Amino acid sequence: MDPIHNPYTPNAGSRPQELAGRDDELEQFRVLVGRLKRGATEQSMIIRGLRGVGKTVLLNAFEDRAESEGFLSYYHELTPDSSLVSEITRDAQSALARLKLSARATKAAREALAHLGTIKLVGPEGIDLAIDLRKADEGTIARDLTELFLQLGTAAAAKGSGVVFLLDEVQFADETQYRSVITALHRVTQKNLPITLAAAGLPQIPRLTGEARSYAERLFRFPVIASLSDTDATAALVEPARQRQVGYDAEAVELALAWTGGYPFYIQQLGKHAWNVAETSPITAAVLDAALPAAQMALDTSIYQVRIQRATDQERRYMRAMAELGPGPYRSGEVAAKLGRKTPEVSMIRQRLLDKGTRLRNRGLRTRGFHRASLRRVHGPLHALPAAETAAEPKAHQLNFDSDVLDEASRPRLRYRLPTKPRAESHHTEPEPCSRSRASPDRLSDLPLLAV
Repeated sequence: MDPIHNPYTPNAGSRPQELAGRDDELEQFRVLVGRLKRGATEQSMIIRGLRGVGKTVLLNAFEDRAESEGFLSYYHELTPDSSLVSEITRDAQSALARLKLSARATKAAREALAHLGTIKLVGPEGIDLAIDLRKADEGTIARDLTELFLQLGTAAAAKGSGVVFLLDEVQFADETQYRSVITALHRVTQKNLPITLAAAGLPQIPRLTGEARSYAERLFRFPVIASLSDTDATAALVEPARQRQVGYDAEAVELALAWTGGYPFYIQQLGKHAWNVAETSPITAAVLDAALPAAQMALDTSIYQVRIQRATDQERRYMRAMAELGPGPYRSGEVAAKLGRKTPEVSMIRQRLLDKGTRLRNRGLRTRGFHRASLRRVHGPLHALPAAETAAEPKAHQLNFDSDVLDEASRPRLRYRLPTKPRAESHHTEPEPCSRSRASPDRLSDLPLLAV
């Protein structure tokens, strides 16, 4: 097929042509905006899920919905270096300008903001703001941001509008500033003002948010998105091609479901390469099988290998030890023992991986003390990770991980075993590893819970 007309979008945050399996979350946000428009309150939303399940896609869809309802929206992808309060302050200044306040409303807002400690008015007219957090304590930041939200919410309500802050990778937010944002949002919610927050992050976000403020669990709802049901995964694969008069035969669909596990990004990646390989419709299992190596390599080189290379040698050894333990979750002590170290000796490495979102800490009655990976079925050359210093010698069936780049001709051909049991028809499940016969573990995909 012509690659120019390829309907699949395996790009970070790009909306697929068929946004399957996310109707519940889209409806929740529609209701949220609709209630704010009529002066009612509704919980803000923090989407949580592993990497590659479509959290950013949903935020973009929320942005489109908010704008269509006359709301002002401001999107940020956070990094460890982001200043959340500074960015939101700049957004508030922009929003106040876009709302075109009357002279009387501008005067009232200026009077309310004139006494703030961290946020200062610049100039004798209008609402131009400067922010300086260098010497501010948390109480001052929270108080100033709350006053700014109150003025913004009042102005938006008077104009029949509202404001939505969209935050991606929210787990990277500075804790003090995150708490201040929650405090300000809590206050405008109490006042029935049309300001809300829609965020996305890794699964530990409810814990982090709850630790930030005790009432945060009631201020937000935390929808979980994960792998798609068979029905939705089939739609995500088949519908984009169908819109271009191209079909899939049943065996090809079954093979695709087995390989992707319903994971949205994998579906887009496999669909892209199957389209490029196919010459005629329908796309068959043979075409899909021919496309699998390219899809696998795309995952290996474009995502996972890059993330592994960003890790330090110590972090790579820790991840390698996790992988060699097999499917998780794992006790921290088990990983430390695999490294030949005591748990306290590797606690800083573990914490750095948690901070980067590479690993997740499981909380709960039956999983306390365990941790697991932040992305299922990671692909990438396993030889990129240094072996644990005390790791046992490879078994006879294992590859020599100390070798250089593997000769492609020496790789066993992947063979796929289709599932014998239907997967649960629910998108609120984590993706399961691909069901296939065991090849030599030269790829991280053979060690499904190692993730970056």
